[in-house]
Amino acid sequence: MSGVDLQQQWDAVVAAPVLYLGAIIAIAIVIWLGVNYLKHHEISALEARLKLRDDELNDCKRKLAAANHAEGQPAAAPAPHHPDGIYQYGHRVGTVGGAQEKFSEGKIVFTWLRGGEAFDADANIEYRDFILKLEGFDTEGTVMMPGHFARQYGNAVCTILGRN
Repeated sequence: MSGVDLQQQWDAVVAAPVLYLGAIIAIAIVIWLGVNYLKHHEISALEARLKLRDDELNDCKRKLAAANHAEGQPAAAPAPHHPDGIYQYGHRVGTVGGAQEKFSEGKIVFTWLRGGEAFDADANIEYRDFILKLEGFDTEGTVMMPGHFARQYGNAVCTILGRN
């Protein structure tokens, strides 16, 4: 580039500074939004991994307690159900968030439902003192971890089948 070209470009910036400043601000906002979007999804994935690890740890504790009981050692008291946990076949298989109880419709809608490896989307779900059936969802995704994964459903609609 020659000095004349650079001078012409500078003259264009000086002639319309608001346009160029606006373009710089718009680009900065787009970059900022993109970084925040990626950061939010990374945090969500890490939270899913932590919840799944907690579920696995609780399952191991239950298995150890059962093995100790089978060997004649006193069994520990069963762990209380987590208020946001979902259970199948007596085991915690995932967690939920943002429960909207729509009793008049016979449904509970969760903002998100996250199931670990043992989660069976076709089987009945125990949530608090309800027996539910997953009927539908708006979004579905998978969180991959070394040797494990979790499925996450957005706006999960569950029909209330009964109470425990």
